[in-house]
Amino acid sequence: MVSKNVLRKLPDSELKKYLVAGNRFTPEAVEAALEVLQERGHLFSESEKATVYEMIRAKRQDEQNRVNEEKETWKDHITEDPNAIKLYSRTTIFIITIVFTTIPGSILLCLNLLTVRKYAAAAFTLLTGIGYFFLQTYLLSTIFNTTYHSSRYGPEMGIIALGQSSYW
Repeated sequence: MVSKNVLRKLPDSELKKYLVAGNRFTPEAVEAALEVLQERGHLFSESEKATVYEMIRAKRQDEQNRVNEEKETWKDHITEDPNAIKLYSRTTIFIITIVFTTIPGSILLCLNLLTVRKYAAAAFTLLTGIGYFFLQTYLLSTIFNTTYHSSRYGPEMGIIALGQSSYW
């Protein structure tokens, strides 16, 4: 929020900078600067006023577009464009990876990357997902390798079951 009292303390030369096209001030600040200049007795022609009000309108429209773009970003880039490329969402890939391990998640991400023609990234993603699965299997079997006793009710079985639910 722009305070008119702050703008009233500024000299006319500074306030006129608010009315120049391409300035970095908010639309409210531009409008308040125009009102302060009018209070000080500056007369503006109708064309000057129309130019300033058009600039204010354009700034508000830009601000609204920026807010809408931020909202769209939060919606995971959901669009109503029928020509848009259909991809698996980040949430879907995350849930599939958590529930079914890294291989199905890396496959979905690989399909997304293939759809947007990023072949090197797709190959790297698939190889990393599969490699991580086998690395995890090897590490879990090595860490919990107990030679003195083995029990299907041991704590290592719970960890292996969580980490390798699709391995069985």
